[in-house]
Amino acid sequence: MSTTSFPTIDLKLPPPFSVMYLESGIAIFTCPSNPEGIVTAFPGSMAIDAAGNWYRKNANVTANGWILVSNAVAAPLRRVTANTTIVGNSLAALTTLHTFTLDTPNRLLTNGDFLHWTFGGLFATNANTKRIQVSFGGQVLVNTGALDLQGAGGNNQWNWIITIVRITSTTVVATITATEGQLVITGAGTVGAGSNGFVAGRNQTVTVSDLSSNAQILLVEAQGTANNDIQQTVTTVEIAQQ
Repeated sequence: MSTTSFPTIDLKLPPPFSVMYLESGIAIFTCPSNPEGIVTAFPGSMAIDAAGNWYRKNANVTANGWILVSNAVAAPLRRVTANTTIVGNSLAALTTLHTFTLDTPNRLLTNGDFLHWTFGGLFATNANTKRIQVSFGGQVLVNTGALDLQGAGGNNQWNWIITIVRITSTTVVATITATEGQLVITGAGTVGAGSNGFVAGRNQTVTVSDLSSNAQILLVEAQGTANNDIQQTVTTVEIAQQ
C-alpha cells in the first residue's frame, strides 16, 4: 500500500472524502453517496459510500464512469443508547423527561432505514391529572392530554414502543403502541384498563427537516399536578441502516 498523493485528482475531491492509493495509482475511496460525477479517479479504483455500497471506476480519469458493484446488506438493529436515569415532572409544567439527539452516525440516511424507540416509567398513586407528550424532530407524535391516571393497586406503570421509518429525506412514518396502567379482564370477559389507564395504537406520517443533513431530537415530556406525578425510568434506541 502507498500513501502517495495525486494532486491532479486529489484537488478535485471535495470533503469529506477519504482515499488510499495502491502503488499503481488505483485508489480505494470512502464517500458519502454515489461517486458518479463527483469523484475523479483512475480506472479500476473502488469507492464505498456511507451506506456500504461498492462502486468500481470503469474507464477514464474523470468523475464519470462509476459502476455499482454491489448493494449493502441491511444491517441488523444495533444499540444507539440506553438511559436508565429516573426523571420526574416538575409541578404543573410540561417537563423534559428523557431526550436524545439522533445525529451522525445514527441518522436515517436511506429510505427504509428505521429506529426502534422504547421507553417507560411510573406515575404516582394519586388522582392528579397527568399527560405525556412525545416528539420526533420537533414534531409532536402523541399528546395524551390530561388524564386521571390514579396508579392504584400496582397499576402505575406506563410503557411506549415506537418505530420510525424513513420514507423520504423529509418524511417518516411512525407506528406507536402505548400502555398506561394494565389490562384488566373481569369474570364476565370484559377487557378494560385499571386505574383509568389505557392501551392505544397509532400510525402516522410526519414531515421533518432533511434527515440526511440534520440531527433529529427524540423527546419525551410530561405534565402533572405535583412533582413526580410522572417519572420516566428507561429509554432505549436501536437503529437499522441499509
